[in-house]
Amino acid sequence: MSPNQRRFKGVIQRLGDAFTVGGSSRSGIFAVLPAEQHAAFLTSSEITSAGIPIRSVYVAYDDGTATGDVATWNGGAYDVKRVIHLRLRGETVVKLLILV
Repeated sequence: MSPNQRRFKGVIQRLGDAFTVGGSSRSGIFAVLPAEQHAAFLTSSEITSAGIPIRSVYVAYDDGTATGDVATWNGGAYDVKRVIHLRLRGETVVKLLILV
């Protein structure tokens, strides 16, 4: 684990909310994805059929959540539509999940 990965993972562990995927407990920082960013991550048909709000979650670089998984958080179940690897100097330091 690089220093940057360690920093991001520490922030997520300290500030993140607990959620589950396939019975495994995970931690992530949840936010509502602004409407003007929907098209950057989802197709128009996914946006139309999605429940509002569409959520984004920052998780640690080594989180095993995959596209197609179902995440349970705060009493709701959400489909994971995208997993985006966010990189710094060529290494994944955090992942961004798009939930609908």
